[in-house]
Amino acid sequence: MDQEQIVKKYIDAYNTFDIDSMLSLMSDDVKFINISGGEIIVQSSGKHDLDKLARQSAEFFKARKQSLKFMNIIGEKVIVGIDFTAVLAKDMPSGLKAGDKISLTGTSEFIIKDGLIESIVDVS
Repeated sequence: MDQEQIVKKYIDAYNTFDIDSMLSLMSDDVKFINISGGEIIVQSSGKHDLDKLARQSAEFFKARKQSLKFMNIIGEKVIVGIDFTAVLAKDMPSGLKAGDKISLTGTSEFIIKDGLIESIVDVS
């Protein structure tokens, strides 16, 4: 698979809550960082930690969708624009309630080496 196919497969797996397929695209030492409002909200290091984080995060959503707005490939780096929409499955510490709909726009930066995702930085 080329870089574009890897990113699209990751987004498809994310949208369908297929965590095993998401993880199959990752290197063992994958790094993940989520930044919102200029602050690091969550991060993980290694496939095991990302697996745990992905499964915990999935429980918060009844439905979720990342829609690809654009993709730029520069060497090993793939930068994508994302529109994110979701329906919450349970109440959040922020005060949002189960059933609430959320929408965010942001970017995700992937580093892909040897056919595997080495890092993901999500910024919204």
